[in-house]
Amino acid sequence: MGKRIILSVAILFFIIFAGPVYAALIDRGTGMIYDTDLGITWLRDANYAQTSGYDADGSMNWFDAMTWADQLVYAGLDDWRLPDGDDSFGAELGHMYYDNLSGSSSSPSPFINIQQNYYWSRNETPWTSQYAYSFNFDDNTANHAYIFGPKTSDSYIYAWAVHDGDYGPSVSTDSDYVANLILGDTFSFDYWWQMGQEPTGFNMDIFFLRDNSWHLLGGDINFDGSSSAWENISLMVPHELQGLQTQIRFSVYDLGADTDPTIYLRNIASNGTAPVPEPSTMLLLGTGLLGLAGFRKKMKK
Repeated sequence: MGKRIILSVAILFFIIFAGPVYAALIDRGTGMIYDTDLGITWLRDANYAQTSGYDADGSMNWFDAMTWADQLVYAGLDDWRLPDGDDSFGAELGHMYYDNLSGSSSSPSPFINIQQNYYWSRNETPWTSQYAYSFNFDDNTANHAYIFGPKTSDSYIYAWAVHDGDYGPSVSTDSDYVANLILGDTFSFDYWWQMGQEPTGFNMDIFFLRDNSWHLLGGDINFDGSSSAWENISLMVPHELQGLQTQIRFSVYDLGADTDPTIYLRNIASNGTAPVPEPSTMLLLGTGLLGLAGFRKKMKK
């Protein structure tokens, strides 16, 4: 895998280094961890019901846990649910323990607040609707628990929310990403990319908005293949742009057929100040200004 970076106009300086990566997991930097094996997103906080103040300690009966997950809105996303479980180790809870956590909930991982106890699944047992499957992250036991019961009973266990699909700031040929921030003297972000067929050329540009026009801040980042780890870029912002309250736009273009690229972003900040994401409709402003990409040079493999 080769990676090439060309500075578009002599106003920016790029520093690149690799970040940590976990097997099958991608930390989107927004409190969500994408599981590439299952195609689902886990909350980074495994006891968010307590952290968010929804419940005093995060343990609930099955009905309350199902309601909590169903009503949860996190990072603007709804449609959360409890993970799948069964009486073996092949469902989502077992996959988390054995594959993502390597058989120990105390192993280093991107997750926090994993309870050494049972977690609910969303699946009732097939022989009776009074029990639902659960998984013990203390002694790796796949089991089932009674869905009713008082707070002091074994029916009160923990809940971990998941979401189908991958959710994090991302850029593709179909969708740019725009965020508001105030530029300091540096601008930085992490990125991770994936694509299908090997591209003949791959480019991402970064624009800023001033006087209702998009202007090139930096870019023409060229990649081959797919990423195996997060990368970080830190840019030196030109003096005349420092202090500017603006929108930053990430744009991907000029790819061959069937490459289907997606660039995931995290930790977007200027001197430690994180931006506020804007709806994709904001991209209608200045879409005709992609000619500014003429600052760049295209590289082919």
